Amino acid sequence: MKRFMLSITEEMEQALETERKKRMLGSIPETARVIIGEYFNSVKPTDNEILQRAAKEYKEKKSKHRS
Repeated sequence: MKRFMLSITEEMEQALETERKKRMLGSIPETARVIIGEYFNSVKPTDNEILQRAAKEYKEKKSKHRS
């Protein structure tokens, strides 16, 4: 495991502290590790999927305005 030094804003510190309490974690660094881990393990849509969804929504919106 590697260690990194990180500077964060006071607002970010407050948000991490709130999240730490909500998740009942021991420290802010642990909270940051959990959040980063969740982010990298989450399924993200591909660019193509995003474009397909946008095109579909555009067509639906356009057809509603014609009605």
